[in-house]
Amino acid sequence: GGFPSLKYLAFEDSLEFNETRVFQFPSKDQSVVLKIFDTSSNDDLTVDDHAKRYLNSVVYTRWPYVRESKVISLSDGTSIYSREGNTIKKDELDHKAKQDFYQSASRMLKDYAKTKGVIMDKITYILNVQPVAGIERNEKGAFTKVFHEKIESYPLQLVVDSVAHQDVRFAERDPIPIDQEYPIGSKCIFLGDYAYGAEATVMDNSSPTRL
Repeated sequence: GGFPSLKYLAFEDSLEFNETRVFQFPSKDQSVVLKIFDTSSNDDLTVDDHAKRYLNSVVYTRWPYVRESKVISLSDGTSIYSREGNTIKKDELDHKAKQDFYQSASRMLKDYAKTKGVIMDKITYILNVQPVAGIERNEKGAFTKVFHEKIESYPLQLVVDSVAHQDVRFAERDPIPIDQEYPIGSKCIFLGDYAYGAEATVMDNSSPTRL
């Protein structure tokens, strides 16, 4: 993700009797609350524009503890948008799915207000995302991101598009030629079936795929 910071999003702060929950009990004193307004309904962008912008892209969720997540779908309460290849698919929501959307939005408004002190005026769009799980090395030696199968949902106004300092633990990397990554005489850890985890010394790197 990136370094935690409130400044990724624009907000207004104030002291209010918000009954913010502290140790599972509503506070009787004033709490610092952050007000974040939904500007998506006031700009010139349509739901189709947001779908083109976000679907299959990597954004940052769980603000302010930002974490990389891949956007799977986007909904406005009447339709849900997803991407199949280069095509954006639009499916109309049935009555139950519409109810689920508005119940989810209502629950988010209440939970963020009472447990985190984050006040939102409304929720127009909800993004469904897969959080990053880690880095996986493929058979060619490249490091690529792996995302959780479990899907999480966030209101659009709490999604961060980009951060200045990315988490190097999840940095993707192209494969490095084997003779450069494992010079002859260098030390490595053997992960084969025999003597798994043993320290080894590179004796030959002439093969493009094997040491």
